[in-house]
Amino acid sequence: MRQKLIKTLENIGIQISLPKKRIKGKLYESPKDFIVNEIHGQQICSIDKKNTRIHYPINRPYIHATLVKKNISTFEACKTFSNVNELDYFKDIFVCGLKDTLGFTSQKICIRNYKKIKQVIFENFFLKEFQGASKRLDVGSHTGNNFIITIRDIQLDGEDINTHFENFKLGLPNFYWFQRFGIRQNNHYLGKLLILKKYDEFIAHFLLDSKNEDGKIKNIRKILSENFGDWGKCFKILKDTDLTDEKELITNLLKFTSLEKAIQQMKLSHFFIHAYVSYIFNKALSKFIIENGYRQVLIEKIGKNTILDKFNKQIYKNILEDEELTLDDIKNSSFADNGHLRYSFFKPKNLCFYEKAKNLIIKFDLGKGEYASLVLEFLIDSDKIKWC
Repeated sequence: MRQKLIKTLENIGIQISLPKKRIKGKLYESPKDFIVNEIHGQQICSIDKKNTRIHYPINRPYIHATLVKKNISTFEACKTFSNVNELDYFKDIFVCGLKDTLGFTSQKICIRNYKKIKQVIFENFFLKEFQGASKRLDVGSHTGNNFIITIRDIQLDGEDINTHFENFKLGLPNFYWFQRFGIRQNNHYLGKLLILKKYDEFIAHFLLDSKNEDGKIKNIRKILSENFGDWGKCFKILKDTDLTDEKELITNLLKFTSLEKAIQQMKLSHFFIHAYVSYIFNKALSKFIIENGYRQVLIEKIGKNTILDKFNKQIYKNILEDEELTLDDIKNSSFADNGHLRYSFFKPKNLCFYEKAKNLIIKFDLGKGEYASLVLEFLIDSDKIKWC
């Protein structure tokens, strides 16, 4: 198991080891074992099912609401909500960030206000706490995220539980974790294909790769491979499936002759470049830790606005050479977004924990772009990995 985990970490650019001494326990046994609530200033969203009615009229250009979901991605919930309410998924729906697919999560959603919303309660999600607003919410508009996590059947082997939180005192390495790279753990590879303008290869891998997926989806992708290139047939194969991003791409391939244009029209398209620059950030942070130990610095997450300082030029030089790319290749990609500096280490805030009937309950807050699943991997020795 440990060797498999090492290879899995290396795949996303992480080249340092996890602590040898961790608490044995079971993670992600039920959705309520992993609760995420988005934070906005002093306000924390919640997963309770209250205030689901909309009181019209709302005389503001936007409606802010709280989206509560269980075991469904933010993308999927927003797409379903848009389709049922006849809204434009691209132009009418805005969120501050993506929340974990597996678990219970709550987050703010912003809806362009020009028509009445018909349905707000669905099988795996609902919307509540509707308010008119003059300002649009966008990616990064939130403050951070609050987590309530249950680890079941913990085994301490006679050690005091506090000793296992010693790793948190220096801080945890601020890697981008598994969720950034998707359930198939190939989002960064797809991003690199976009940078290289290998659009044919991107489409093939996006539609056909099936690592870590269940048998039903693997079989759908197998049938797609047998009909690959016949986009009309492929659309029929996907019509009644949950592979909405794949349906979106194939719809675009039927509509546009330009492969680049078809991919650009996917709302998800820029996320693949985010995954790739996250991958090389992980390589840069790994390199820094190996050479310098645990020390707080600012490392650039590369984007179209990036101008590397002397420190970041040095840290990325060999990485970009190994990737056979230049900084300009990334900056000039039509799929690139702005970059930013990112701290090398972070500490969970407002951390508290207690034992209850052989279970460990942990509560803490994290800033934007910090991963609770990383915190858990450094603390808990479990046989489950959270891909999404």
